[in-house]
Amino acid sequence: MKKNQRIIAGIAAIVVGLGIIVAAVLVGNNRNNGDPLREDIGKTCPISEIEGIETVSYSGIEGETALATLKDLCDVESQGSDYGDFVTGIDGVDADTEHYWAFYVNDAYATEGAGTYKTKDGDSIKWELTSLDASY
Repeated sequence: MKKNQRIIAGIAAIVVGLGIIVAAVLVGNNRNNGDPLREDIGKTCPISEIEGIETVSYSGIEGETALATLKDLCDVESQGSDYGDFVTGIDGVDADTEHYWAFYVNDAYATEGAGTYKTKDGDSIKWELTSLDASY
């Protein structure tokens, strides 16, 4: 009888232990910062405000477009045009009638769209919410 009780207790301990491990993994993978309405669980958008300007910066990934990487990292709103996707919002920060999201590669204003520019390892990609009256 005691042998059966030990076996049952051992099995119960294993089941409880596995339950704790599964719960820890699920909680660890839930990176939505406590906001149950966020759909981008797991995304960690590198958006910050630098000298009053909303900025997103990340490194290029060999052969991947700058836009694809941005979409992997952040919630992105865009509008299609004859020239490709035009980014209108990044991680809830939307362009308005006086601003747009400017795209830079290696600190130079991009001359190609983010949807077609294939990055290289080591490329520095940056997006800045820029005033429409800014000159380049």
